[in-house]
Amino acid sequence: MPPAFPSPPRLRFQAAGPSESWPTAPLAGTPFQSPGFVAAWQRTRGAAMRRAPLLLLAEDADGLAAALPLEIDRRGPFRVVRFPAETHANANGWCLRPGAGAPVLDGASIAAACDAAGIRIDALDLHRMPDTSSLGPGFAIRPAPEERFAISLAGGIETVLARGNAKRKRKKFRSQQRFFEAQGGYVFGDTPAVGRAAALATFFAQKRARFADLSLPNPFADRGIEAFLADLFGAAGIDTRLYTIVSAGSIKAMMGGVVADGVFWGMFSSFADDADADVSPGELLLWHLVEQLSAEGLALLDLGPGEERYKRSWCDRVVPQYDAVLALTTAGRAYVAAARLRGRLVARIKSDARLKGAVQRLRRIWRGD
Repeated sequence: MPPAFPSPPRLRFQAAGPSESWPTAPLAGTPFQSPGFVAAWQRTRGAAMRRAPLLLLAEDADGLAAALPLEIDRRGPFRVVRFPAETHANANGWCLRPGAGAPVLDGASIAAACDAAGIRIDALDLHRMPDTSSLGPGFAIRPAPEERFAISLAGGIETVLARGNAKRKRKKFRSQQRFFEAQGGYVFGDTPAVGRAAALATFFAQKRARFADLSLPNPFADRGIEAFLADLFGAAGIDTRLYTIVSAGSIKAMMGGVVADGVFWGMFSSFADDADADVSPGELLLWHLVEQLSAEGLALLDLGPGEERYKRSWCDRVVPQYDAVLALTTAGRAYVAAARLRGRLVARIKSDARLKGAVQRLRRIWRGD
């Protein structure tokens, strides 16, 4: 853990996005808080939803020590501060100067920063934080609905296989090789810039079909999300990757993400629900991805939040994450009470198969399926 501030820093809000005035001081954080990533979000989904971008800056005796990209989301009468990117960011937290620690936040310091900037905020509703040590009194902290899963890449594919199910995985890999050889072969690789628009269009189509089949809401169908990913994966200065398995001219599986500080952060994945789906092209892609990234010297393949069977089979790291809310006004206290109730309801539905099925049936009826 980085050291704590020796004395409380001065906090201030900057009511402008990182795309316009990101600090020039060297700060390190996850790629989801980087200037390029946040700027792509602000230009697309953030703008479409009329979110007001904010930076929370912390300054000490040596100058700027930390920055936290945020946005104001108007939810009816409530003005709620959230992290950018919603569920499209694997993890959230401070961007820190080397050697500096995250400042401790509390209601008084945030309210003072709001007053100084002339900003009204009712509540903070922060999600997917692996580290909550910077959240002080007043924050209600709870485990996030989903943990994050990752694969340590040191030692390459042989070391990864040795952690478990090696015999089954090798057998499956050989079977996949034979199957696709009979289909004329396949190609694994990162999609070049000229082909990314078409690959993303295939991804969105695969996700529409998949979520419709599962009777679940499709987060990639939200307003501005297609534009966000097109912007992000076409932006200069960001090491985005869009890996695919292509056979007979068709994308069978893909995974998109960002590389930063020795980690490939997988943001999304999909597969073609066609006659070849039973061969598990997604696991074939994962095998090659482990080989490729470990050969590059990357330390970690982060597959993001959400438990799935293939993650349990391949991943050796499970990272707990946390959500936190803080009310700053009377309206904020009403929002926080509603957020807590919703959180308990979601947790209850996810833990009860009958309730979950009933909700899915209601969704199908509502959509007219």
